[in-house]
Amino acid sequence: MQGNDTVADLTSVSASGATRTNAGTATNVVTAGLENNYTVTTANGTLTINKAAATVTANSDTGKVYNGSAQSVSGFTATGLVNGETVDVLSGVSAGASGTNAGSYVSVASGSDDNYDLTFVNGSLVIAKAALTVTGNSATGTYSGHAQSVSGFTVRGLQGNDTVADLTSVSASGATRTNAGTATNVVTAGLENNYIVTTANGTLTINKAAATVTANSDTGKVYNGSAQSVSGFTATGLVNGETVDVLSGVSAGASGTNAGSYVSVASGSDDNYDLTFVNGSLVIAKAALTVTGNSFQRELHRLCRGRAGQHTWGFERPAERYPGGRGQPRNRRQLQQCAGGLWGQCQQL
Repeated sequence: MQGNDTVADLTSVSASGATRTNAGTATNVVTAGLENNYTVTTANGTLTINKAAATVTANSDTGKVYNGSAQSVSGFTATGLVNGETVDVLSGVSAGASGTNAGSYVSVASGSDDNYDLTFVNGSLVIAKAALTVTGNSATGTYSGHAQSVSGFTVRGLQGNDTVADLTSVSASGATRTNAGTATNVVTAGLENNYIVTTANGTLTINKAAATVTANSDTGKVYNGSAQSVSGFTATGLVNGETVDVLSGVSAGASGTNAGSYVSVASGSDDNYDLTFVNGSLVIAKAALTVTGNSFQRELHRLCRGRAGQHTWGFERPAERYPGGRGQPRNRRQLQQCAGGLWGQCQQL
């Protein structure tokens, strides 16, 4: 411009102006006609709207648990949006992650927008391991004299189409036992990709077999003045051809001296048998005894005096005759007559 001229002196010059909302540029077009004092060269202007700065953060989900199927997270949030705008305006932006196995996956946000200069922050998808219980198999039997066993395990908590074959670190020791009692089927588990494994051992239980022990009896003893006894026992219910020799903890017996009946008591226990006891008996009969009365011998000497002279009689045994002299009595009656009468006085010497 020259001298005191002003823009107002330019009668043919104008600018269209420019208007824009979204980021980008608009042209302010200048036009000029014929001016009296100026040869006008025009240059358009530009309206430039820069993108606003915004941060896009991919959504995260850390609460998933392995279920054998694909699981995912999607979507995002944004800060820095202007004029009340929401993430809906960011149509060129996406974010998400997907996974099946337990683990952590990155949810990546990406894209662009016409009006925002975007900064991206990743999110995460976390799939936790599922809980799984492995229980060793158990079995119960009765003592048979043969080895008995249990093996394997059962699983609770498998997901999707998973099978026991997918558990690469799980095993069970199994258990074998012959005698009554218990043995443990031990379950072990290492690190599984998709499961947190809880183990429970199994048990092999062998119960005692039932057997009856009967104490021996002896009913044929006779009193002999000394102690007499019965011992030993028999058993029924023993398995696998076993004999009473295996019942080392059992005893039975009774002892007595006098005639009478004695109880033979069986008692004890055994590791492999649940025992029922039946008593026996010891009977000592009375001995036979013959009692004979003792014989009594006595000699009587009598003197009988009379007119016939002196005579002596003696008693030795009742069955024998009485020795004597002339006119001797032949029996007890005659002797009494002698003592009291005609023969004179009889005296016992």
